[in-house]
Amino acid sequence: MIITCIAAFSAAQTADIASYREEGIASWYGRGFEGRPTASGEIYDPSLFTAAHRTLPHGTMLTVVNLQNMRQVTVRINDTGPFVTSRIIDLSEAAAGAIDLIGAGTAPVMIIAENVPPRAFSAPAPSSPPAPPADVPVDRTFFPAPPARILGSMPPADSTNLYRLQVGSYSVPRNAIDTFDKLTNAGLRANYVQSGEFISVVLAGLRAQDIPQIAQSLGNLGFYEVLVRREN
Repeated sequence: MIITCIAAFSAAQTADIASYREEGIASWYGRGFEGRPTASGEIYDPSLFTAAHRTLPHGTMLTVVNLQNMRQVTVRINDTGPFVTSRIIDLSEAAAGAIDLIGAGTAPVMIIAENVPPRAFSAPAPSSPPAPPADVPVDRTFFPAPPARILGSMPPADSTNLYRLQVGSYSVPRNAIDTFDKLTNAGLRANYVQSGEFISVVLAGLRAQDIPQIAQSLGNLGFYEVLVRREN
């Protein structure tokens, strides 16, 4: 995942005001947090268009664009988070619903804000490590992405039951097709499951002992969370 922060200045802007863009994974939090105070002191209301961000000031107005379907929503930052490092923003339930995020749980997004103090996102540029001497071999070991997090009860490795992993659930058929194709191209046997207006993409008939390896494969493909269920 590449996160970009662009500070753009013009003659019409003061020295301490900038615009902000960032790409990454969005998630949402719902009614389990209703009535609890946010980091700003405001009580969380899932029906309001609000969000949590790690560095942007409370009160910042953001446009959030779901890059899978290009739906967008405007939210106000009133909380600090998310605390899962692979994500860049947590949306309220209302905001997540507006961009069709609830079924999938997470999605790649772009967030855009105007008139943000640069100190909210600026950080010292990392220094480049010195080049190794010519006679020292360079370690080019591949470090895989974190495995997809398993939601639900992880089955014991010695279980004789079969399980399925729900990789995503979508109300937009094109998004389900994209996920199906991504899994298929990686050599995973995906299936569609229709439930009302939602189309789920699942990996079915899995042995419990194979799930950790499959979760690693899914993580390498950019899937961050999957739901495990025992086959009927």
